[in-house]
Amino acid sequence: MNIPELLTNLTTHYNAIFRQYSSRLSLTASQAFHLLSIPVDGISMSGLANKLGLDTSTLTRNIQKLDKLDLVRRKQDINDKRILVVYLTDKGKGKVERVERSLLDLNL
Repeated sequence: MNIPELLTNLTTHYNAIFRQYSSRLSLTASQAFHLLSIPVDGISMSGLANKLGLDTSTLTRNIQKLDKLDLVRRKQDINDKRILVVYLTDKGKGKVERVERSLLDLNL
């Protein structure tokens, strides 16, 4: 096997495991990946869209779903009211901790 094939296999297997762990927490893999990408001190919606490589409209729909699940909150930036910052709720932080713990347990 060459390097691209190995990387593809690794990514495919990792994604399958990630989907399984996410499902156990009643999340899609995409939702779990979104949550894991939000820093503790929050991130602007445009910053998160860039980080995930998504259009802002797609990210907005995804974040709205996570908001309805009480996993994230969006707030206006204190210094610039045009900017929306997304934060994890306590429930969201708990889900992130559980996903991270599952992934760490995988490596043991």
